[in-house]
Amino acid sequence: MPDCDLKMSSVDIVNSFSGSTGQRCMAASVLITVGEQPELLNAIVEETSKRHPGVEARDIGPVVDQAACNRIRSYIDQAERFGAKILLDGRGWTKKYPDGYYIGPTIILHSNPNDAALHEEILDLSLLSVSSETAKAHEG
Repeated sequence: MPDCDLKMSSVDIVNSFSGSTGQRCMAASVLITVGEQPELLNAIVEETSKRHPGVEARDIGPVVDQAACNRIRSYIDQAERFGAKILLDGRGWTKKYPDGYYIGPTIILHSNPNDAALHEEILDLSLLSVSSETAKAHEG
C-alpha cells in the first residue's frame, strides 16, 4: 500500500523471502504492489543488500545443490530476457563464494505477468515484484 511504513515493511518483506534461503513453503516470493512503489522497492533493495552469506542471524545460507543453483539462475536469466528489471542481482555470489552453492538475494521487477518465475515455485532468494496494474492488465 502506498501509505505503508517503509522501514517496517521492507524488513518484514526481506525476512519473509530470504528466511531459510527462501527454501520453505512460507516464503513470500511474489510482491504485488498497489500501483508503482519505487520507494518501497528501494527500501527492500537497501535492506536486502545488508545480507551476507553465512549461518548467523540474518545471514543467507547456500541452496541445496548445484542443480538448484543452476535452476534459480535460469529463472533469473529468463526473466531478464523477457524484459524484467533486475533491481538486485545475486548471481554474482556463485563465483564470489565458491565454497557452497550460493546465489544471493535477487529482486526482480516484472513487466510481464506471464513470466514463468511468477507462476512456478522456485524456492530461492528471489523476490518477484509486479504492480497490481500490470497484473490486472494481463488478467485472462
